[in-house]
Amino acid sequence: MLRRYAVDARLEELGADAPTSAGAALAIGCGEAEIVETHMFVCDGLPVVALIAGGARVDEVKLATVAAVRKVRPAEPAEAFAVTGFDPRAVAPFPVPNATRVFVDKALLSPETVWIGAGTFRHWVGLAPADLMRVTGAQTGDLAAD
Repeated sequence: MLRRYAVDARLEELGADAPTSAGAALAIGCGEAEIVETHMFVCDGLPVVALIAGGARVDEVKLATVAAVRKVRPAEPAEAFAVTGFDPRAVAPFPVPNATRVFVDKALLSPETVWIGAGTFRHWVGLAPADLMRVTGAQTGDLAAD
């Protein structure tokens, strides 16, 4: 998919699993805020992806506002797997063809490079935030809890 969109990206295979944003940041050598966490939610019954900086938490009220929906809840692990095909703890932000919408927290637009999980705890891809937006077709919003 990165080739199809002509994304200039850097793939890192870590020597050990890094299942947390803090662990991934340490292994990659970046700040935790440069790690993209991918979270699945069910918004008014439809699957939605929320991308947020490592160490932050999605505010469900803010997500509901940005998505213009009434009801938001975290997806159950089985729901996340059904939508993404990934282990719910290692969801890559794309491809997620069964998600109805993707939202990116505005804080992820600031770093020069952000790091996304590539479907395992050992594989991470660094790319520009603009490329992340383009490939995911995401909308931007204020999603992070205060």
